[in-house]
Amino acid sequence: MRPTRHSSSGAIVAVLILALAGLVLGAFATYAKGPNDPATECLISLSAGGSDVDFDCQDGAACDADGQTGNGSCEIDVEACTNVVTSGCTPQELKSAKVTPKKLGLTLTPNGTSSVCGTAPLVLKLKKGKASKRQTIVATGKGMAKGAKDVDKLKVRCVACPTASCVPVVTTTTGGGSTSTTAATTSTVQTTTTVAGSTSSTSSSTSSSTSSSTSIPTTTSTSNPSTTSTSSPSTTSTSSPSTTSTSTPTTTSTSIATVTSTTTPTTTTLAFDFLSTQGAGDCGHTYRDGAGTVPLKNLGCGNLSLGGGLSQVPDNTTPSGATNRFTLSGCVGSTCNIGPTASGSTPAGVDCTDVGCPFGLPLPISNAGLSVCVTNTFGHAPTPVAPSGTLDLSTGSASWDFELNSATVLTGNPSQPCPICAASVGGAACPGSPASPCAGVCDGSPNQGASCTSKNPNGLSSDCPSPAAVTGTQRCYRGGNNGNVCAGGSDCPGGLCAQFIGDIAISLNPLTTGTSSLTGTFATSGCTALHTPYQCCTGAGTGTCSVFCPGQGGTQAGAFDTAICLNGPNTGKPCTNNTTSGAPDVAHCGVGNTCRPGNLPNYCVGGTADGQGCSGALNAACGTGGFCQRAGVQVQFIREDGVSAGALSAGVPAPISLGSSFCVAATTNPTVNANANLPGPGATAIVGTVTLLP
Repeated sequence: MRPTRHSSSGAIVAVLILALAGLVLGAFATYAKGPNDPATECLISLSAGGSDVDFDCQDGAACDADGQTGNGSCEIDVEACTNVVTSGCTPQELKSAKVTPKKLGLTLTPNGTSSVCGTAPLVLKLKKGKASKRQTIVATGKGMAKGAKDVDKLKVRCVACPTASCVPVVTTTTGGGSTSTTAATTSTVQTTTTVAGSTSSTSSSTSSSTSSSTSIPTTTSTSNPSTTSTSSPSTTSTSSPSTTSTSTPTTTSTSIATVTSTTTPTTTTLAFDFLSTQGAGDCGHTYRDGAGTVPLKNLGCGNLSLGGGLSQVPDNTTPSGATNRFTLSGCVGSTCNIGPTASGSTPAGVDCTDVGCPFGLPLPISNAGLSVCVTNTFGHAPTPVAPSGTLDLSTGSASWDFELNSATVLTGNPSQPCPICAASVGGAACPGSPASPCAGVCDGSPNQGASCTSKNPNGLSSDCPSPAAVTGTQRCYRGGNNGNVCAGGSDCPGGLCAQFIGDIAISLNPLTTGTSSLTGTFATSGCTALHTPYQCCTGAGTGTCSVFCPGQGGTQAGAFDTAICLNGPNTGKPCTNNTTSGAPDVAHCGVGNTCRPGNLPNYCVGGTADGQGCSGALNAACGTGGFCQRAGVQVQFIREDGVSAGALSAGVPAPISLGSSFCVAATTNPTVNANANLPGPGATAIVGTVTLLP
């Protein structure tokens, strides 16, 4: 079946990353469609490698989940779901749900009228370098009612990839103009860093790794033979290797040294607090071109964006009011290394920063019935590490590495995706601020009714954690049975049955006051003809399908839910609209004009109206040869720009903005992946204040 979009008015971030059984998938969640009665078309759905049509998967391309090019096989993820709501079809109790071939091992156990999803890998091997036999996959759902049946079918095969172009390249630019490019192949991982005219290259076999981070020095330069970290605009430091290479030594050279001196790092341990605040204005953009000249989306300060170009998750505001404490040590001149504070070492109202400590408040992502609550903590599997990086006390410039684990729970409550500190259980939020905290009781959290304090205008508080749902165990969220184990909404009167959908690893590296960017590479190997199987295809093997992250394919091409001015003098320019229908945005589109949302085709590609806003029939809106597509699919470049805090003084809060462009992996829930168009990119600009402790 191919679900159609159901209108909602939810507003999100970025993942990070939702899905509720029995509620809508997006119009662009792709599933195979069988010749069935529309009234039963929703009983079962089927997709493979993100495609709903017969296709060839190239060895090493995005559809090949084994992540290897030239290994002679393709591992294609097959997904099937029961009872996904579509127009004209109502979910019903199923007698059986079956996916063949049996060797695939994909089983679905119907659960009343609820949606049940499953995934399994299909491995197809090349035959002496030639295409594999085409595999037919069939999904059959039978309802309890007489004659109620839905059969979906598609065919796939594995073909050889002639070049290394199947592997996406991710580029990150840090403060001072350095650029790091990573290209994954079957045998090597290579990283290149360019700083003010000098270049450092490191490489290793797949059994080892190297890392190199460099910013622009103006004085002495020293290096370690395997890993180098230099910082500060006026001095230079070296640090011990953060990773170990067993096969290939690394050498690093930096230039532009004007003075030679040796400075011994200070041994005094300092500290600073980072307080998250509300942002205003724009801190970045997405662009149609790799040079960053044609903007498609404004990335707001304090906002989070996530997913590919067909994402239906609007931007969300990162909550304000949380304080994290970090240490400062190893200072060389004015540049110091940041480090973690241990659990139990910080005063009430200030969070630690070691592995397992929370980063910020619980993050609500409001998206109608797919709303989730995300809890970010420092460190993620398989090897959790504490935050690191540098802070320059004389300029306020910073470059941090935050490796986060985003524990994501599907609550399905758009008005309150996360538990809050409320005036009473079930009552209004207890609005607070750092200057005027609000005391209340937790509503919806495992410790419902416990005393809490909120410094957030919406009542969010670390005192009121996310529902305690875990893999295999759902929990009631709010209502009389809050916290009880549940199998469905009927077990939670007055509430919803919350589901844990996974721990998502997020790497904010760098999180910087400089510039952080992602540059896409074209993933057009799956294109077979004009707009087949993706709208971004322009012909066989050609198109504008740009991907940024490992595993991201043509189905997730581009970046983010992207609204566009439909008409007026700014037609085709970015605007803000977190609804699912046209709305005014006077600031960006002008008086009397419409901002067309990113869930609908809104941008002309080709034709006489190329680059202008559009709606309606494809050719009619854009002229001969033009097509009206979703603007997010055309994104080729993502950039976030931070702002330094300036000279820091003890006890004086200094405003700072840190940007990061990163990747978000797919979750274990195919419905979530379809709605957020994952795997795909993410972007955020975290706004707050830095205060040195006296």
